[in-house]
Amino acid sequence: MRTIEINLATRPFHNNLLLYLGYAAGIVTITAFTAFNVLTLTRHARTVAQLDSEMASGRAQLEQLNRDGERYKKEIESRNLKDLAQRINAANGILVEREFSWTRLLSALEEAEPYKVRLLDLRPTVSPAGVLIQARGIARDLDNYLELQQKLLDHPMFRRVYPTGYNRQAEGGEFMFAISFNYFPNPQDAPPEGQEAAVTPETVAAEARRHAASAGAVEGPGGLEAPAGAEAPVESGAPPGGDEAGGRQQGSAPGEELPPAGKPARPPRRGVAKGK
Repeated sequence: MRTIEINLATRPFHNNLLLYLGYAAGIVTITAFTAFNVLTLTRHARTVAQLDSEMASGRAQLEQLNRDGERYKKEIESRNLKDLAQRINAANGILVEREFSWTRLLSALEEAEPYKVRLLDLRPTVSPAGVLIQARGIARDLDNYLELQQKLLDHPMFRRVYPTGYNRQAEGGEFMFAISFNYFPNPQDAPPEGQEAAVTPETVAAEARRHAASAGAVEGPGGLEAPAGAEAPVESGAPPGGDEAGGRQQGSAPGEELPPAGKPARPPRRGVAKGK
């Protein structure tokens, strides 16, 4: 006998739970994605606004710097930098001169000066680059004059010698001479062998001419110019005089010159100058 199933529902039963769960998950996902996009957009908008503000501030600073640069440029162009540099150099020179010790120089010269040589005049040219001493003196004979040069070359505080000439006196037979040499209060500051000193008679003369040109005067202040025919420096270890010392030295009297390089020869007692 068959069982009869009676269905009293007005509609067929459908299990929609899974469908509703899917709808809910989709809505939640869309909502979360939308919220994420909104937050990201807001954050980026704030960042862009901050960057725009910084860019505007940077442009304002750049414009201010450009204006300041133009103003400083006009101020610099309106000032005499050459005159300012000369004042600075003069101030540095004064500071260096105040540090210059005559006592130390005279003590060193006393060690290097031969017995029969007298230095009559010392004119130091002091600069930040170095010291050049321009001197005049009297030597009993040429041997003493050459001995002075050699002792200056051998002394650690001098080393560079620039003989500029001599003249034999009519009375007494003594020799008046002019000589320049570098002075190094600290021997460690002396240049190595074969290297020229920073201050030479040529550089002193050029500096004097430059000062004269800038001041509009005929003769400039400062060091003395080397006389005409001034010779090249005598390097330490080279014989003082003759061709190896930078050419012949001629005195004021015609035909009067120092003996050739090598061991200083004693000058003849007669007929030193031609025409006498």
